[in-house]
Amino acid sequence: MKIIYYSNLVPLELREEIKSKTGSYPSQAAQKFHSLLSEGLKNFTSLQNISSLPISGDVSQEIECKNFQNHDFFFTGFNKKGLIRQIFNVWYSFILTFKLYRKNNINYAVFDYLNQSVTIGGYIACMILKVKKIVIVTDLPQYQHINKNKGLINKWYIKFLLKFLNSFDGYILLTKQMNDVVNKNLKPNIIMEGLVDANYEVGVTYERKKIILYAGGLYEKYGVKKLINAFLALELNDFQLHLYGWGDLEQYIKSCEVKHNNIKFFGVVPNSEIVKLLPECTLLVNPRPSSLELSKFSFPSKILEYMLSATPVVTTRLPGIPEDYSNHLYFFDDESEIGIKNTLNNLMSLSSEELFQKGQLASKFVMNEKSNKIQAQKIVNFLYSNPTLNKKS
Repeated sequence: MKIIYYSNLVPLELREEIKSKTGSYPSQAAQKFHSLLSEGLKNFTSLQNISSLPISGDVSQEIECKNFQNHDFFFTGFNKKGLIRQIFNVWYSFILTFKLYRKNNINYAVFDYLNQSVTIGGYIACMILKVKKIVIVTDLPQYQHINKNKGLINKWYIKFLLKFLNSFDGYILLTKQMNDVVNKNLKPNIIMEGLVDANYEVGVTYERKKIILYAGGLYEKYGVKKLINAFLALELNDFQLHLYGWGDLEQYIKSCEVKHNNIKFFGVVPNSEIVKLLPECTLLVNPRPSSLELSKFSFPSKILEYMLSATPVVTTRLPGIPEDYSNHLYFFDDESEIGIKNTLNNLMSLSSEELFQKGQLASKFVMNEKSNKIQAQKIVNFLYSNPTLNKKS
């Protein structure tokens, strides 16, 4: 099996180059997701990447991405800005697809539709070449806020993207609820809520710091303010609440940090640092309200990352969390501020041994069932087992 993978994934060396130019790493969650999936697929297939730089055109002019181009990575839109860059992305993606097809006789094209310019170019080429087109959907257009200040243009573009999404040959979806929105033609689909690194070494840590940790978007709509207020109401002076990320609650969190010495705000840090911190904590939290419309169509990657660390996890019962996770998570069944407070209080009263066992079992579950090698194998089996994906259009 030979695959072209279309995204904004760049190799680690180029990510470091981008960090040196911009002061921050590009879209850490997306880079990790696509890096893990592409590495997993390489265990079973021949895979090459067509990517665009995940940074603004102004900065991209300072980066010679041709220096990082090799047999595995081919980049589009060199040193261009704005609309011109997007047009070049489409054109280069189109041309590169033909070049790679002639050399390797590609069987499948896997697209991250969030990188729309590269996807469109590759899609058109694959239509001509009759290559099966599989799309990864990790977010829906109506929740991306594309051109959100442009009114009618935004509405038209969202309609275009939804129609475009419904035209692929197969689907890799985060949640089953996505299928009704993006796969109205009932094409073959597989649910893959996320994946973890098969090479991660799970430590055995009995002694934990008295830290409750949240990492992600610091937005009131994500339940973070309720979490903070619930934690403060507990008066657990020997515990600290650590918050990582950015969002509209930053100033509120900083004001709480001034008043309360057990609230700690750390801002945005590299994902690699977060991963090292997780095993040191007592509890990891995800307070995102299950009532949010977008909750049906999302599976927060932090949940898998949390579980892998072997630290116990408490989360709201998001509609996108499959049933097989239930025995490995604690839940906020009452998502009010009082409900969150009571749940935290109950969990903090559990023995260290019980919390330890919960975390260990969760870590084994995701390593055995959700590693990038396991998920990639499921995708390869999905492609092979569907007759409509095994023959030319």
